[in-house]
Amino acid sequence: MVTLLLEEGRADPNVRAFSGATPLAHALLSRQGDLVAILLKHRADPSIPFMNEQSKEIRPIELLGHMAYAQGKDKD
Repeated sequence: MVTLLLEEGRADPNVRAFSGATPLAHALLSRQGDLVAILLKHRADPSIPFMNEQSKEIRPIELLGHMAYAQGKDKD
């Protein structure tokens, strides 16, 4: 469903929540690798910052590295 909405231009992969978080940020934080890949394929911008619970600015691109590392560790 997400892919269809993105392909038809009915969903914006860079829409921001009140915190500034984008769908990509939410997908990364909830460790949904398949959704991360779909969003990136449809031009989700990993450089859009958002604020975490501690009011620290985070960019999804920083989380991508952590997710890739964690997925690699899971394979060991």
